[in-house]
Amino acid sequence: MQYLNNRTITAITALPSTPDCFESNEFRSRLKSMKQFGTGSHWFLKEGFTVCMKFCNGDAVGLSTLSSYSNVQVYPNPSLNGRTVVSGLAGKNTVLIYGVLGQLLSKQETEDSSYAINLSNQPEGTYLVRLVNGENQSRIIKIVNTN
Repeated sequence: MQYLNNRTITAITALPSTPDCFESNEFRSRLKSMKQFGTGSHWFLKEGFTVCMKFCNGDAVGLSTLSSYSNVQVYPNPSLNGRTVVSGLAGKNTVLIYGVLGQLLSKQETEDSSYAINLSNQPEGTYLVRLVNGENQSRIIKIVNTN
């Protein structure tokens, strides 16, 4: 959401609304040169700014929508013979598996409520499973591979 100079936010619904704004904020910094005995010049920066937030139903916009993966479970973890299952999925999901160095090992799409992961051909260690749903919400789960 973009803050406009007229103090309105156009939310996803395209209806403008007035946010709660906090105007008495200040960013302060001081830079002192590193001359011997501290005799150098001093520079100061004092900049005021405004922070605006929009609340819906007591929650900040967007924070309550990340619960679509609240029922997801991974078992067994550590894996058993390199195999583990992700359950509790809903709708269309993309399952991405990464090594701890960030290399993408696998990318699959599923519409099932559970997804079997087979890491038996990978070395033992820690892997990251990233789940991305159709609304581009994601969750990252750490799994340990044992063969």
